[in-house]
Amino acid sequence: MASILVINDDSVQLHLLASWLEKDYFAVNRFVCSEAAWLWLQEGNVPDAIVLDLHMPGISGWRFCELLHSFFGSTQAVPPVLAVSATYTGIDAQDILKDLGASAFLALPTDPQRFRQQVRQLVESPPSPQRPHVWIVSTHKSEIQRIHDLFVERGWQVVEWPAGKQVQVAVNLVHPDIVLIDDPLSDMTSEEFGIWCKGQYPHAMCIVLGQESTARGYLPHAIHADAYLPKGNDPLHIISLCEKGRWERALSRVEHLLDIRTDDLRESEAQFKELFETLPDVLVIYDQQGIITHVNSLGAQQLGYLPT
Repeated sequence: MASILVINDDSVQLHLLASWLEKDYFAVNRFVCSEAAWLWLQEGNVPDAIVLDLHMPGISGWRFCELLHSFFGSTQAVPPVLAVSATYTGIDAQDILKDLGASAFLALPTDPQRFRQQVRQLVESPPSPQRPHVWIVSTHKSEIQRIHDLFVERGWQVVEWPAGKQVQVAVNLVHPDIVLIDDPLSDMTSEEFGIWCKGQYPHAMCIVLGQESTARGYLPHAIHADAYLPKGNDPLHIISLCEKGRWERALSRVEHLLDIRTDDLRESEAQFKELFETLPDVLVIYDQQGIITHVNSLGAQQLGYLPT
């Protein structure tokens, strides 16, 4: 019997999602607390799939994805993750989740059949892990070979380019997560290529490898790069920087998406409040104990309430 880990801080959603899965005879492990779920995984429990809410206190769903890849990635396959959310929706959320290593995304509320089908698909045919892409632009193949090999060992998809202009004229390119520029280039300056990269691939992290004496005094923004490292730098340090930078960029996009969502909710709240106050009817809202919590302007006048 396949096991599913379901994590959701909303107890109603948690019960609903788990109940749907139990109808398909899955062994469901439910957690309303993400920290408790993380401890459960650290004890050696490995589910066949994980259903994960994105917006949770403590360890958020975004952070949980990062921890999963750090915990499992070096020793075994990461369980497929179905991310769910009533807060985040749309194409942006799906794209960011690919960066963070989630396998699929569903906005809540969702159709029970669609949800169950999605989980069955993840269990029966786990998707191949999303491999991050790095471009290495260098005319010195022998000098860069060690870095190339380390990227491949860590699961990256590596594309090498001998010159900057070859990248510019290429078509149907997969967007890179990292662009590693071995300065100097043979046909253009690193600054020119960095400007082009930032214009074409704004979400990619650009790292320039240059002379150590130059790197000490070089300001990254001066060459439109996110980092400038000496060529003698430990290749493992370069790889670690790339991996950390990729996660940080994905998480910064999450924060931006949340800001947009928060602004939308504020605007919606303001529109509702205006509608509530201006409707030509008496509107009174009660809580579960029958206590009045809100009255619109006309209602207050009719019922004799004084404004506070």
